[in-house]
Amino acid sequence: MHNRERLWRTADGRSIAVRDMELSHLVNVINWILDNRDSYPRSALDLMVAEANYRKVFLFAEGKEYPQKVGRRWKMINPQTGAGRIEKPPAEYIEAVKENVGYQSMSKRTQEKRIKQ
Repeated sequence: MHNRERLWRTADGRSIAVRDMELSHLVNVINWILDNRDSYPRSALDLMVAEANYRKVFLFAEGKEYPQKVGRRWKMINPQTGAGRIEKPPAEYIEAVKENVGYQSMSKRTQEKRIKQ
């Protein structure tokens, strides 16, 4: 079992326990790490994927939207339709990190990778 109490520090400086992350945030973080593997230790990806898989079991059983890897990306799956989606980060978060140099360089790499796919 992974440590659900571990903290994740967001680019805008907040710390949040993995267990408290919104589902859309968790999915975005997994995809972000996948796009920027050289910027994170393997343990960060392992932790987030373990949390996603943990939640998948319970959310699926409850008939709620759950995280699932689809091809190379993680998405939130609607159990009624099977449709997957990725939700963009909130506008206030993007505004808060727009001056963060590290975030901007990783964002540029992420966008380049997604265009190629």
